[in-house]
Amino acid sequence: QQFTWLPGFLRGLGLMGNYTRLETEGDFGGTYRRTGEITGFTPRSANASLTYTYRGFTGRVTTSYTGRIITSYTANAASRIYRKPITTTNVNLTYRVHRHANVFCDLSNIFETGPSFYRYVPERVRELRTLPAAVTFGVNGQF
Repeated sequence: QQFTWLPGFLRGLGLMGNYTRLETEGDFGGTYRRTGEITGFTPRSANASLTYTYRGFTGRVTTSYTGRIITSYTANAASRIYRKPITTTNVNLTYRVHRHANVFCDLSNIFETGPSFYRYVPERVRELRTLPAAVTFGVNGQF
């Protein structure tokens, strides 16, 4: 949604968001499983983005959420491995320097979040990863 009804330079604000919730169940090779028992299945996810455009400048902050997933299923519930929910945030900045050229700077994973895995209960941490932030900048052109 663009907020074009706002006064002055604020009319360049925009907001986007979505949320997905999935449920499943069925026979998976002779074993009946439900949503939380299917490895790699992501039942919850969401995205939100705040944008701003003013003259040649465009900025965007995007946050993405992925809910808990099971990564290793076994019949013994105490041996199952899960990945905790993860939230990442990215910032994208662009400035039009010419009608055919933009300069940009993208900051990925600014809070350096990474996946965390646990066995059976969240307190039994199995593995914790930290993914570093990344900065990319450059020039885009159309000729």
